Amino acid sequence: MEFYLTPNYRIKKVNDATAKILEKDAAKLIGFPFDQLLNKESRKNWKHLKRDYRHYQPFSFGTQLYFKINKWLRFTCFWYVTQLPDKTIHISTLENKPEPRTTKGYNLPLSINSVVYPEDKHLGTEEKLINDIATFIEEHMDEPLISSKALTRFFGISEKKLIHGFKRVYGKTPYTYALAKRLQRARQLLQTTNKSVEEVAHSIGYFGKSGFYTAFKKQFGITPGQVKKQN
Repeated sequence: MEFYLTPNYRIKKVNDATAKILEKDAAKLIGFPFDQLLNKESRKNWKHLKRDYRHYQPFSFGTQLYFKINKWLRFTCFWYVTQLPDKTIHISTLENKPEPRTTKGYNLPLSINSVVYPEDKHLGTEEKLINDIATFIEEHMDEPLISSKALTRFFGISEKKLIHGFKRVYGKTPYTYALAKRLQRARQLLQTTNKSVEEVAHSIGYFGKSGFYTAFKKQFGITPGQVKKQN
């Protein structure tokens, strides 16, 4: 099953098999808003996902979607959502999953149930997932700080397990872990490069100096400017 959507999330192409399962006419679905095929809960989730990933292009993630077939019947399946080079959005089930992307963007794991981990005698599956999320956070420190709620949707883990897991493994919440890592990088850049304070702030996802100064001083007890002068 698969759909191709325009950049404004209207159906551009759908195969006959998909339309048949949804009890729809494939030709009549062209130009139809994709979210109107979803039930109320999935429309809400889809709205959140669009908001979360719109700044990170190209994107690739997985999510569970519930489709309305008629008044009484619903259809659910796990779907892969990928933005293609021409900005078309490809949505497909597991069997039609496109090849992983190598261009810049968020290549997000699909869910705790769909990620296959190698055997490890020392780490459990949940701890491996927490480590993967931490790695993801560190690899995207130049992007705006991603929220815990977005991480739960992208990685298929509950917010309670996410926060508990980070506190158990790292002694911090995901937010404080991400913030600490960014500020550590900022201090290192201020000490070892000729970048201005503003450039350093931008390099760790801050778009204004005020918030960066406040967070930096709270973390280290000294301003970015003072660190710069020391070096």
